[in-house]
Amino acid sequence: FMLKSYFDTIPDEIEEAAMMDGLNRLQIIFRITVPLAVSGLVSVFVYCFMVAWNDYLFASIFLSSASNFTLPVGLN
Repeated sequence: FMLKSYFDTIPDEIEEAAMMDGLNRLQIIFRITVPLAVSGLVSVFVYCFMVAWNDYLFASIFLSSASNFTLPVGLN
């Protein structure tokens, strides 16, 4: 859902032109849509990494008992 508004900005005419050129739906996704969405995908990846890192950081700071450790903290 984080990329829906980003995908909505890609004009439909680009996909229609690709269909007229003979590309099927899967080729349109990998040759047209994904290259246009690389910056959005990278942004979402960085955001998700930051959220996961904060979960690890807070758990490692506030949990002192080994029986309460979350999985990432326990594996460390």
